[in-house]
Amino acid sequence: MSLMGQWADELADKAKGRLRVLLHHGPKRSRDPKDLAANDIVLVTYQTLGLEYSRGLKETSGDAKNLFLPCGSIQWHRIVLDEAHTVKNPNAQLTKACMALAGNKRSVSCLTQPASLSDTCMCRDIRNAGLGVASCEQ
Repeated sequence: MSLMGQWADELADKAKGRLRVLLHHGPKRSRDPKDLAANDIVLVTYQTLGLEYSRGLKETSGDAKNLFLPCGSIQWHRIVLDEAHTVKNPNAQLTKACMALAGNKRSVSCLTQPASLSDTCMCRDIRNAGLGVASCEQ
């Protein structure tokens, strides 16, 4: 079983049916934002997020913020990015996908010690994206 599948099972077990948990992954995943929004917790891999963002860029002539279905079209309550050191390159599509997610709150975990000030700033920028907080670049 994948790590994401294990997390979904543990969440379902610990919540004892009080939370709706969705593993948004695989070729048969829904593109309907309503399907995702109907859940309390949605688990998505970085790879799935990146694919959906790239597809959004193609479908909207380069403006994925207008159509980044389904993840990018939902106003999330909280976005948690585990192992955020994976998305520290501000020019990478995957980082842009994470930054494009709209959420009220963000939590970021970086398992490795930031190697430089720019790494620290990138983790902060991802955490604060969309919250009206200036980035380290500004």
